[in-house]
Amino acid sequence: MSKLKLQATDGSAGTVSLKAPVSTTGNAEFELTLPGNAGSNGQLLSTNGSGVLSWSDDNSGVSLSGSTNNTIATVSGANALVGEANLTYDGDILSVGTGSGGAIVKVVGAEGGAAELWLQCDDGDDNADNWLLYHNASDNKLNFANKTSGSYVDKLSLETGGNVKINDGDLVIGTAGHGIDFSANSHAGGMTSELLDSYEEGTWTPTLSSGMTADGLNNLEANRYIRIGKLVHCGARFTLTNTSGNFTVGDGAPFGGLPFNPSNNALGSCGSWWTSNAWTSGTRATGNIMAHDGSSFYLGVEYASGMARSVVMHIGVTYRIA
Repeated sequence: MSKLKLQATDGSAGTVSLKAPVSTTGNAEFELTLPGNAGSNGQLLSTNGSGVLSWSDDNSGVSLSGSTNNTIATVSGANALVGEANLTYDGDILSVGTGSGGAIVKVVGAEGGAAELWLQCDDGDDNADNWLLYHNASDNKLNFANKTSGSYVDKLSLETGGNVKINDGDLVIGTAGHGIDFSANSHAGGMTSELLDSYEEGTWTPTLSSGMTADGLNNLEANRYIRIGKLVHCGARFTLTNTSGNFTVGDGAPFGGLPFNPSNNALGSCGSWWTSNAWTSGTRATGNIMAHDGSSFYLGVEYASGMARSVVMHIGVTYRIA
């Protein structure tokens, strides 16, 4: 008998047949022994390889363990997934936490290509709200690029030698009192600071208190200053107002209007002034500029040779501020 036909229990024409295969492996003769119970819902009929059948659970699907809300699942083995407690995404934020080691995000480019991280805060308008952080295999630099007019333009590069290159823009110190720290360099024993925290240049307006038979300054020009750290240099040209006669060694006067007040301990000779009708010869007058107090300097006349007080005076002074 090659087929066993079973009649439906309600006496209808329906039947169920069990049919033997056309042939068995090696023309072997074997028998299948049915299990002694009906099994459980969802179980499958399986064999032990010797013809004994039994009911077993369906293990053909993928198992998932360690899953909680927003965890991202990774493959942990054959047909097995595990929810990563330290890797989550809630629809807005992708979070990489720390387990036993550090948190690492690794981006690897193809051979000879670039590794890139794209940042976009406003989709679709093609303006400067798109940033690209990328590493080129060709020069091995880490570059920050900003999207302008449809293409990315490098703004800042970190070079392999440790140099930071600003391709387009300025280095802006956002908080007063900070700057460039040179503490890695060797220094003198009396060093008190190695921070370059200021740079400025502009114009200033000298003022004359009294002296030199003058009551003020006129024809001001080239009155510029430059400040580097705590050191300030000022220069100017002017004539004395309401003057008469020539310079004498007895002349001298304090002048102010400095862009920054001198330090109270910035005493001594700080600069010089001169006036002449020729560069190397002729009549002229010269003198030193010395610290006077916390807001002004004193012009002292050291040499005078028949030079009229009405001519243009040239001054230059360098001093330290507090």
